[in-house]
Amino acid sequence: MVLSLLWWFGSFVSISSNQAIGSFVASPYVLRGICFSVSISFLAVEIGKLTHDADMRQFFLDSGFPVWFLYFVIIAEILGAIGLFLKKLILPAAFGLAILMFGAIFTHYNNGDSFSDSIEAFHLLILLICIIVIRLIHQREPNDG
Repeated sequence: MVLSLLWWFGSFVSISSNQAIGSFVASPYVLRGICFSVSISFLAVEIGKLTHDADMRQFFLDSGFPVWFLYFVIIAEILGAIGLFLKKLILPAAFGLAILMFGAIFTHYNNGDSFSDSIEAFHLLILLICIIVIRLIHQREPNDG
């Protein structure tokens, strides 16, 4: 009984999954929702960085970066978060933020930090890649460019 249900579900999903996935991804609400979520996450992280300024300064210095780079990253992440709200800036904002997340992951790796220190950057990187892919799919549509 269970096997027949799994077989039926599998055949149903394989028949309709391409259409369902396509219409899901094509929905502008999906892209807006992910962008909103990622933007809020970045803005919350920036508030955290600013409220723990001394700790963040020390982390950047211990990582071999000058203090000004901390503030550059904060400003870049805030601008990227804002850019995710603007249709024409979604792609460059997501690319820029993805580069910053690669940098954060690499910095933690280079410092010998545990993976748990990079988990939020990794999570945001995955979401940013989703944003990039969905936005590129939307740009291929004739009326959305």
